Amino acid sequence: MKKFNLFAVVMAITLMTACSPISKLDDPIFGLGQKGWPDYVEQPLAGRVFGQNWKALTAVVKPFGSDKSQVSLEFYSEVNPKACTGSLMPSKPFASVVIPAAYTQTEYISDMEDPGTGNPLVFKMFSGEAKKLLASKTKIRVNSITATGLVVSVYAQGADADGAVSEINGSVAVTDCAKAVDFSVWEELAGWYTLQNFDGQAVQARTSILKYENNSFYNRAAQAWVKTLVFPLYASVSTNTDMTYNFGPMEGLGATTVSVSGGTKTYTYSYHGPIYANGVDVTMALDMTVMKSGSTMSVTYTLEVPSYIKKVSHTFTVTK
Repeated sequence: MKKFNLFAVVMAITLMTACSPISKLDDPIFGLGQKGWPDYVEQPLAGRVFGQNWKALTAVVKPFGSDKSQVSLEFYSEVNPKACTGSLMPSKPFASVVIPAAYTQTEYISDMEDPGTGNPLVFKMFSGEAKKLLASKTKIRVNSITATGLVVSVYAQGADADGAVSEINGSVAVTDCAKAVDFSVWEELAGWYTLQNFDGQAVQARTSILKYENNSFYNRAAQAWVKTLVFPLYASVSTNTDMTYNFGPMEGLGATTVSVSGGTKTYTYSYHGPIYANGVDVTMALDMTVMKSGSTMSVTYTLEVPSYIKKVSHTFTVTK
């Protein structure tokens, strides 16, 4: 079987505390709009917190103490693939806000000048001088709810006693820890298989290998290589030549779910975002569903890499 390096082929063809006094709100990062509420910006959630440039690299929804009616929506400027399963002790500033556990596609607003409007976002920092700051203005819009979490737009702003402004704005995909599972679940699928079927048609058997790679995909935001279970995602199968896109679930990026029904275990994975792959910075959209029953595994995927891969969907079956 001939495996194509995707980008090489393409290039060949063409590649809670008291509220702090607010004494300085006239120097925000994003600018104040009508009544002091700017629009959400169309960019990844970022800003400046406690004097430091800040960007959300991990976002999760976790239980909020013993109160089952609420959850904590947390934003960290560090990559932590164990955010749902381990205790976070961030070295950089982070932020959190409490929202209803039964969140919906709506907007949650808190205005410290109008008590009772909702829960304010809280900026926090543990390293060095511990700090905590309630945002004077908070608005969070739930844009969509997915199988593994939600996508939100966030705006929050506050100022400390010295008038230094902390402010964030933008959107981010959030993993709901009650829905998602740890990346390690994919270890169950690694190994050697035999391709049996492609897009509903039986094919001549050939070897298909699912293996981990640690230096093929690079997360520039985290400045780290990403552990990836690489699937040979078949795009075409013929007697002499096969074409595969070598992508798969990436640790710390996207989200995984697992369900079991009637002896079939179903894994799903979805990631839409930037990645450095095969020497190229790209934005990719990968959605996968893997259904495993005994030694047989069916893989359905949709992949798109603008400027390199037009949106494509296929299904194939392998046996172990």
